[in-house]
Amino acid sequence: MVMQHTYLRYECADSFGLSASSSSSSHTTSPLVVLPSPSSSSSSVGGGGGTTALSLSCSHILGVDLRTLSPSVKIGHRETLTGGVGTGRALNSDEVTCVDAASSGDYGGSRVASGWQDGAVRVFELKAEEVEAASSSSGGGTDGPGLVHSLLLSEGDDDEFASREPLVLNGHSGPVRCVAFDRGGNAAASSTRLASGGSDGAVVVWDILAETGLFRLKGHAGPMADASFAFVPGRGGAGGPGMDLLITSCGGDGLIKVWDLEGQCCVQTAVASGRRVSCSSVARIGTDEYGGGQGGIDDESRWRLVAGCADGTTAAWSVEAPGAAAARGPSDGDDEKNREDSESLPLRPMGLLTLPANVEGGGGNSNASAKSVHFHPSGRYAGVHQSDGKEILIFRVRSKEESRKKRTRRLRRRREKGKGGAGGNNAEVDAAAGGAPGAKGKKNKRKRGILDSDSESDAVDDDAAAAPAGAIAPQHDVEAVSAQDEFEYLATIRASHRLRGFSFLPTRKSIRVACALSTNSIEVHAVKKVKGTADVYEATRVRSSDMYGHPTGIRSLALSSDDRRCLSVSKNVAKVWNVGNRSCLRSLPLALPPRRDGSGRGGRRAAHCYGLCSAFLPGNAHAAVGTREGHLLILDVDSGDVVHAEENAHDGAIWSLDVKRPLVKSGTMRFQVQGEEDDMGESESIAVVTGSADKSVKFWDLLRGDDKHGPELEHSRTLKMSDDVVAVRYSHPSAESVAETDDRGASKRMVFVSTLDSKVNVFFDDSLKFYLCLYGHKLPALSLDSSDDGTLLASAGADKSVRIWGLDFGDCHASMYGHDDSVTDVKFVRGTHYLFTASKDGTLRYWDADRFQVVQVLGGHVAEMNSMAVSRLGAFVLTGGMDRQVRVWERTRDV
Repeated sequence: MVMQHTYLRYECADSFGLSASSSSSSHTTSPLVVLPSPSSSSSSVGGGGGTTALSLSCSHILGVDLRTLSPSVKIGHRETLTGGVGTGRALNSDEVTCVDAASSGDYGGSRVASGWQDGAVRVFELKAEEVEAASSSSGGGTDGPGLVHSLLLSEGDDDEFASREPLVLNGHSGPVRCVAFDRGGNAAASSTRLASGGSDGAVVVWDILAETGLFRLKGHAGPMADASFAFVPGRGGAGGPGMDLLITSCGGDGLIKVWDLEGQCCVQTAVASGRRVSCSSVARIGTDEYGGGQGGIDDESRWRLVAGCADGTTAAWSVEAPGAAAARGPSDGDDEKNREDSESLPLRPMGLLTLPANVEGGGGNSNASAKSVHFHPSGRYAGVHQSDGKEILIFRVRSKEESRKKRTRRLRRRREKGKGGAGGNNAEVDAAAGGAPGAKGKKNKRKRGILDSDSESDAVDDDAAAAPAGAIAPQHDVEAVSAQDEFEYLATIRASHRLRGFSFLPTRKSIRVACALSTNSIEVHAVKKVKGTADVYEATRVRSSDMYGHPTGIRSLALSSDDRRCLSVSKNVAKVWNVGNRSCLRSLPLALPPRRDGSGRGGRRAAHCYGLCSAFLPGNAHAAVGTREGHLLILDVDSGDVVHAEENAHDGAIWSLDVKRPLVKSGTMRFQVQGEEDDMGESESIAVVTGSADKSVKFWDLLRGDDKHGPELEHSRTLKMSDDVVAVRYSHPSAESVAETDDRGASKRMVFVSTLDSKVNVFFDDSLKFYLCLYGHKLPALSLDSSDDGTLLASAGADKSVRIWGLDFGDCHASMYGHDDSVTDVKFVRGTHYLFTASKDGTLRYWDADRFQVVQVLGGHVAEMNSMAVSRLGAFVLTGGMDRQVRVWERTRDV
């Protein structure tokens, strides 16, 4: 009878370090949304609500407290495997693509709808007390509810807030691109209906209370961009007595469609000015600052659709119920055809949103496509973000009376410019404005003001002139109120880096905008009136924080010897994390420290350095980082300073480094420096080895410095290679294994070097004498590691293979394949022949090096995986990659 070998299963317990997902943001126009106030009243929305922003964070939604810009909550679901395999508590391996939030009237909480890459829509219920507790505990950034997911806890110790399962709605065959609640025109109203748009071009309307889909609307030929509800006065239908409920949608086919929910059909298809509609937003505009819901419709209520196109234009439409324009009567300049169209079409073009000529990008000079368009919860402001830019254009929506006055002034100037100010035309304008047509004593030949300019009138009169070259402006009635009459440019918000998305905060006294940046950070900006001016506004940055995430992909991960702290390195910055509570302890800029030689030159000697590799030094108080510029830095983990910099340690990039740990007995750890006696009675110093693109391997002795400057490095030896060094690694035998084979153990310590010519060379550490040359990889080995007993060496190559070598004779025991891309890192589990490999295909694989088989394949990263770190006893594994997140994989008790 053959015995079956069993292994303990690893599952993803958590992820951290990602505040604004980069890959998800490219699929949606709303990567950031402000969580509404727990209270459903409009007064609380404008008062103290809106302090938590929800941002996409790969496998979960991260709640950020906007007062401190620190993580406050995590919203996600557990992954359930088929057949009852696994614990059922692992973090999902899917990716969230879009999010929306609305108030819930049942218990004063909130509903969060999220679309996912697998085509599912998940609706989470958040209680008011949970959100308040999350905001109050986020100041310390440690133990907020739902911030730590761990499989090492028992079932009863797991956080209910983090593990409560959502409502799952399946109806799309591809990734979900947008989700939108039906708020009935009120930003604080509870929502029972939900619309979702997918890459399959379909809009699905859901009933949240009944937990079922109502119907599917198909008409778009390309993936969806946005979908919104419009609750307009009409003949009465799905919206209630005297109200019509419409859905506006836009997609990659360049079409804007209006759907009637009562007839479940498309009632109008509008063509935008560009080839592809990239974003849209619908809002109710009225005198009530935060809307009145169904009972708040008054004469000032207006619904507007603003859509951004790929050709750089931003167009506006008026949204009305079919026949509403005919019941109101024809406007000036309407002919018979226009009156017939107005009776049946809910969308009326209003022209383009343009900027003043003195504003950068005004006058139609900007060709960048619009990335996202959003309205303020009150409907009084609108924001437009151009794709891959730093700017957000803020517009104010004028009242009906202000819009009429602006229209009258525009028409008067148009007639004066075209016909010399004929009396008949002026009388028509006066009549349209509500004045007496026969009032000859007060003809509109007023004098030109000093603030009036020809550029203003010309830009307002002609939308085609304001549109970019090659763009076709939507045809609209020039006699009716246009977009230029209703939307007034206020200010431009300029973020510190490129924007991924933005969202208005529900504030009354000022305009505040939360911005998700491409650098994995969040900023809050405010738009206020300049003191001493009447209508001049300026935008200022209120607060920003880049503490809780890397701006670029993670290149290296290192664990401290006690497994409590983790060091992650990326371009220009290194961060120290508390593994237990997932909080960021220090953010360390990678730059050369000030000079000590008394040269009188202050500041730093060089610009920021690009970190490539890292390792904790024994004692866990300091860490070594190798950079692309060839510098070798020592960081003080507690103070966050660079205490020592070996400038130009190599003439090329330092691709790899390793620390020689002193020989210790099991369960002990000491910090030894050069010249101290170890437990075995002989002198062994702590050394650092570095491999560089300058074809050399250098050895550095770690010297204890004074209390002011910390430890220093001293160059001791250099090993020249025939090609660029890609990876370098020490063997790390235990004291027990060395004592069994050799009294000194010097012959047992080896150095492994991988070069660009696809060779792996083995040297003795004490004499640097050549021992073995391992051939077999078709492409260079990117990472190396040896087992603790000194019998096996694992090499991970760019040829997608993992090779196991015997160190007795240098023979290749096996070549293991399974990854779909280059294998970037390999690590043995201490005391075993089990190993983990990370790859650019985004997967982590668990191998048995004795049986040469893969045990488990773990997926979850959405980009290349560059590095990983394994705990001392293999209880958990940390992985980091170009998606800028760190995922925690924990060993369970399941087989």
